Amino acid sequence: GDMFSSQLAFGADGSFYLAPNPYQAQVDLSQVLNATNSEDINQGTYWFYQPLTDNYVAYDFAMGGVQNGVSQFIQPGQGFFVQTDEASGSTGGYAPSFTYTESIKSTNVTATSTYSQPAGSYTIRMFTPETMGRAIATDMVRGFINPGFNNGIDTGDALKIIGESEQLGILSNGTLLSNERREAFLDNEVVPLQISQMESGNYSFELNFQLPDHDVFLVDNHLGTRTLIDQSQITNHSFDVDLSNAGSFAADRFQLEFETVTLSSGDLAFAKAVQLYPNPVAADVLNIVGLQFGEVKISITNMLGQRVLDITETSRNGQVSLSGMNGYMAGIYLVTISQGEQSTSKRIVVE
Repeated sequence: GDMFSSQLAFGADGSFYLAPNPYQAQVDLSQVLNATNSEDINQGTYWFYQPLTDNYVAYDFAMGGVQNGVSQFIQPGQGFFVQTDEASGSTGGYAPSFTYTESIKSTNVTATSTYSQPAGSYTIRMFTPETMGRAIATDMVRGFINPGFNNGIDTGDALKIIGESEQLGILSNGTLLSNERREAFLDNEVVPLQISQMESGNYSFELNFQLPDHDVFLVDNHLGTRTLIDQSQITNHSFDVDLSNAGSFAADRFQLEFETVTLSSGDLAFAKAVQLYPNPVAADVLNIVGLQFGEVKISITNMLGQRVLDITETSRNGQVSLSGMNGYMAGIYLVTISQGEQSTSKRIVVE
């Protein structure tokens, strides 16, 4: 026949079900779970056990593409997990099921997303001493912001399934998640991360943040540091774990803190006009151009939130030049420029 139906035999809503791909061909799972004959199934996420890392990847269809080695295309003979979800418009009561048809077979590995992209997102991938330098991380978490999402826990949030090796999760509303969707981050909001099953050694977080309305800080409660995350590129943050030091592997060692960047219409015009160069800064001088005539207040803050410069200059021909940049340690800095009631902050990288 050309059709396979999977009736899920679970009594409780929110249960997980291990399903197969019955074809000797790839299938597009986004089409399978979103078909009209899919009933009481979480249509936004599936979970894949990744033998290479002994962990589970929660795949989010809204983002599409390849997520830590996993895509929406299920290989021949590959198993995967789905979650039951009793829909409000359920036609036959609670009866989780979905149906494979010939049309969902695929020989084209190019993903075509049928979802709108979130307005902001972040990904944190955790590399262990064994996975350093490899393309696939041991574990990962993702966050998505969109006005249509819910700050509470719903089926848009991917519950964390604990694997065999080191774990990284997001603790939200008392629930441990792999992926979290929410409407917005509040100013000064804290999102706890959770680590577990760690071993002694050097680890690394790969940080990829696209949240233009926020400054985001990675807080290390063990070392007492608060690091501004550079959102202009993918960056790495290394940390050590020592099993003889309980604080180094405490579940609540890390958290994210969000500061809302609010700009008035005047500030927006000022922010567009003001430019800094060269950036990255490899020389002694940093030039600030696009200024108005008169007094300019300039402050520079490092990634730990420490102010390293606070001066007042006078703009001539719309420009101010700061010397002494080669005396700064390499890293990311936040430069805040103010004239009158207008202000803007720009990130620079000192090499």
